Amino acid sequence: MGKEMEKLNSKIEKTKLAAKAADQEYMQTVKIAADATQKWNEEWKLACEKFQYLEEDRIEFLKKVLWNYANLITSICVVDDESCERIRVCLESCDVDKDIQTFIKERATGPDIPEPPSYVNFYAGSGENGTRYRRASYERNSMERKNNLLPPGTDNL
Repeated sequence: MGKEMEKLNSKIEKTKLAAKAADQEYMQTVKIAADATQKWNEEWKLACEKFQYLEEDRIEFLKKVLWNYANLITSICVVDDESCERIRVCLESCDVDKDIQTFIKERATGPDIPEPPSYVNFYAGSGENGTRYRRASYERNSMERKNNLLPPGTDNL
């Protein structure tokens, strides 16, 4: 029994030493894990701050670009509106009858219109060959134009 007791005491001593070594190794591992966790938390905080700065810069950039775009579109609309106003002013000064008369004075080809051709018997050797003209004299009927020549729905032109 004495030998067995010594064996058991020896095993207990070895187990105590192994437990103490395992405990020290465990404490070292916990310290390494704590240091790694601390370092990870610091780097995570820095990364979050960098991401936040990037996002703030992105939003500021988009804000500036959209602001400039809105100002550009507004200025274009103002220019377009001014151009349209000039068109409206010109249209208000438009007098159709006067414009037609001016066109006739400046671009008319003349008051003579050709007569319809007549039959000429060239075998008989008689007749005039050539175009004859007559003076144009037409009276314009405004109601006829309004009622007959314009398509429906355009009677206020």
